[in-house]
This record gives sequence, C-alpha cells and structure tokens, in this order.
Amino acid sequence: MAGTLTNRFPPQICDNSRVTGGDQVLRLATALTENERDIVEKALAESGGLVGGATGAAARLGIPRQTLDSKIKMLGINKFRFKKP
Repeated sequence: MAGTLTNRFPPQICDNSRVTGGDQVLRLATALTENERDIVEKALAESGGLVGGATGAAARLGIPRQTLDSKIKMLGINKFRFKKP
C-alpha cells in the first residue's frame, strides 16, 4: 500500500533517506501548504480573482466562500493580483 501512495507525490516529498521524525512531518506539512497555495492560486487565476459567486474560485473548488477567504488569508495570497483589468 505504501508504494502506491508514494507514487502520488513528487520524489522530493517521498525521499525519506535523509530525514527523521519531526523533520519528516515538517517537510510534509510544507509540501501540503505549497500544494494548497498552488491550487488556490490557479482557481483565482481561472476566475479572474473573483472569490464568490457561481463563477468564482470558491465554486470552482467546491468550498464555501468564507472558507476560501480564510485560506487566502492564512496562505498570504494577494487575491487582487488575479483581478482582470
């Protein structure tokens, strides 16, 4: 089972030869946060910076607008940079 799970993540996440204990957890947490940031930024780019509404990033991600607003704040994303002129 572990072999199939490691195929879903980039090798730099799964290479545990040089990390132990807490370092391994920290690396996974960092990778998950970066992945979440990429997903949120892609949704914002596709929606032209619109968070709510039927065509907004929250709808694209299938989460409530308030949840996405919290994630944007937590991840330190400037949603205004995705606004289309």
